[in-house]
Amino acid sequence: MCFGAALWSRVDAVYYAAKPNDAANVGFDDANFYEILRNPKESGYKIEQLEVDGFMQPFKLWNDKADKIPY
Repeated sequence: MCFGAALWSRVDAVYYAAKPNDAANVGFDDANFYEILRNPKESGYKIEQLEVDGFMQPFKLWNDKADKIPY
């Protein structure tokens, strides 16, 4: 999520000190997140799209917004 936010905000650079294995060594291991996204069915984690009435409304509002700053 943090990296996604950095990409969406269009920052020019991301700086970090700790590597993924440094974070994992103290309990912040997110390697399984990437495995779930690569193979959700094999991971046993359920990821499912739901049909929800009006789900496109926020996107439509954004698309129709006259003073938006496009990505």
